[in-house]
Amino acid sequence: MRYWTENDTTATCDASTHVYCFETGHDSPIADAAPRGRLAFLSDDVFAITTGIDAADVFCAGEATAAGITTGTFKALLATTGQPANARFDRTKGSWFRRDGTLVSRDLTALTAPIDRTAKGQYLAAEVFFGAASLTELATASCVDWSSTAATTSTGESGRTHASAFSGQATHTCGTPQHVYCLEQ
Repeated sequence: MRYWTENDTTATCDASTHVYCFETGHDSPIADAAPRGRLAFLSDDVFAITTGIDAADVFCAGEATAAGITTGTFKALLATTGQPANARFDRTKGSWFRRDGTLVSRDLTALTAPIDRTAKGQYLAAEVFFGAASLTELATASCVDWSSTAATTSTGESGRTHASAFSGQATHTCGTPQHVYCLEQ
């Protein structure tokens, strides 16, 4: 569907259907809730694969600093051939939230909301490096553990919460920079 008025089903003009009703008398912005735990965000910039996963961690730390976040240690949520992405984080210290206060994950075994906000709090729909089909699986397409631009990888999509958040959206050479998910340790 391209527009809210389009429908994937066929109905006759005399059929009953639901109607969306929107109030137009208010124009007050809604304030974001403060995160109640560790922060998770989508990189604002794209990550160019260089010398491994440590370079991705430095990239995430730089993204946090550029957004004015001065506390916490940030790492890239990336799987490697030797470690699932969730194993890179201490999962006993509480949940992860987006900048708008939305719960992203309680334990990094699944996502409860998309990681589609940057460290600055802006929504961003983007393809994302990840390397595996889920948070708990070893990488099968990690650009030689994020150190080689010669291989190919499957990207995920930031607006998703299931497997397509991590892979299956498109295949790219590892030399094509992409966004990454960044989480507070």
